[in-house]
Amino acid sequence: AVVSTQSGHYGRESTDKKLLPTEGKRNPTKKIREGFLRIGTLNARSFSSKSVEVMEHLKDESCDICLIQETFLREEEKAKLQEIQDYGWNIISNPRKHRSGGGVAILYRKHLKIQSNLKVTKPKSFQVMEVTICTKTGMMRLVNVYRPGYSRKARHTACFFLEEFGEYLDELAMKPGEPIIAGDFNFHVERPEELYPKKFQMLLEEHDLLQCTPLIPTHEEGGTLDLVLSSEAVQSKMGPRRVLVDGTKSDHYLVHFDLNVEPTATDGDRPQSITYRNFNDIDLEVFRRDISLSPIGNETSWSGSSLDEVVETYNSSLKQLMDKHAPVNTKKEKSTDCDSALIPLL
Repeated sequence: AVVSTQSGHYGRESTDKKLLPTEGKRNPTKKIREGFLRIGTLNARSFSSKSVEVMEHLKDESCDICLIQETFLREEEKAKLQEIQDYGWNIISNPRKHRSGGGVAILYRKHLKIQSNLKVTKPKSFQVMEVTICTKTGMMRLVNVYRPGYSRKARHTACFFLEEFGEYLDELAMKPGEPIIAGDFNFHVERPEELYPKKFQMLLEEHDLLQCTPLIPTHEEGGTLDLVLSSEAVQSKMGPRRVLVDGTKSDHYLVHFDLNVEPTATDGDRPQSITYRNFNDIDLEVFRRDISLSPIGNETSWSGSSLDEVVETYNSSLKQLMDKHAPVNTKKEKSTDCDSALIPLL
């Protein structure tokens, strides 16, 4: 297998299985270090027809999340979605409507708490989907992009894409959560001297974004087409970006990296206990009567007392009344690790 990192060095695996120190295979059921997410991007060229091979490849590489392009999935493929769940993955799929092919999706392990954002402008020259993931240091926003090359069916020029993508980045900058944008852009960024790769790089610089994929082939016919974009702050949390040449029947290669963040548990994993009083159950007539009979309603019980004593009498008497008429109940509530105030902004 050909393995490569962001340094740009790559080569065939030797017969004695000696790999670079950071590139040995991991146990697919365990992470090397706690507090890391392994995130990948792959143009599957019909995930629908090779889902098992792709999921096995992701399992071998211990990926936690993978942004998939060209899924070829359809909304009515319930059996395929069930198969994916049976393999231990959840999937959020955004199929291409009105014609075949295309489609983007995000596969993720079931222990992760991921929320889809449906309020995304739909551009003409590329497909895009967003999800947010809650971590212990804040929200991350993962963006999956697929830009088809110019063809009879997709007659959108590179110039038009750059215009639309720039508008999308402006919109993305207004949303909460540090973005990581990944996918198949069909731009040969390994040729920075050419017109449109140069304009693409300028667009990224205008939005303070870095292109993080090493400038080596991510496609069997050559070209760095599958990109990972992020801010400098997010890139500083990334481990080496690796390109895995084999593992699926796709003509694109898996690109993945470790991100130094610790995701929060899913709602189902971490129930919280909350306490409450059911004030709707109070019989007001009986409650008024008990107030009048309590020290609160009897002036002689606190006249001549100091202010602190009056406050103490009031608080203790009121608590006794509340415990009688609206006792404290306890129930388990699903946790909400992301600030609920941010949800409308998603």
